[in-house]
Amino acid sequence: ASMMVVYSARDGHELKNQGTVGSMDRNDYLQRTLPNPEDYRNEGFLGKLVFKLAPSQTLRFTGDLRQQQSSFQALNAFGQPLTGTTSFLADAQGTDNFQRNRAAVDWTYSDAAAPFIQAARATLYRQGFDTVQLTDNQYAPSATGIVNRLRQYRFESDSDTTGFFTQLQ
Repeated sequence: ASMMVVYSARDGHELKNQGTVGSMDRNDYLQRTLPNPEDYRNEGFLGKLVFKLAPSQTLRFTGDLRQQQSSFQALNAFGQPLTGTTSFLADAQGTDNFQRNRAAVDWTYSDAAAPFIQAARATLYRQGFDTVQLTDNQYAPSATGIVNRLRQYRFESDSDTTGFFTQLQ
């Protein structure tokens, strides 16, 4: 038997640019050139276990997990007027979360000297993913500048798939 285990992780922030204007003045929102604040974390795990059943047959188990999280604040939109109103965007921030899982087992056969089928493969797998995105926008009337409305957006998506495939040569 042989085994492989891999783990990776990455943490970070917004990319730096050559901008120098970090204005948060609501009347100056078009002048901002610095990047919006962002934090993210990505993690991945992969594991494989392989058994040689016979000289021509192999059985392999695979597990895969990936998670991704990020949060941001859209400072470049601060102060942006709302079309057709006397209000402006006072704050916009959000989070994204993503997770993917996959498990598989596959069997392979290979014998170049076999009379009918020289190679075969069969795989059974299950995978799923979940995504959640949240965004909060705060609005204020131009006259007072005091936040009086909050609009929240939520997007969710998930999927689970089970499959089987085979190949003969």
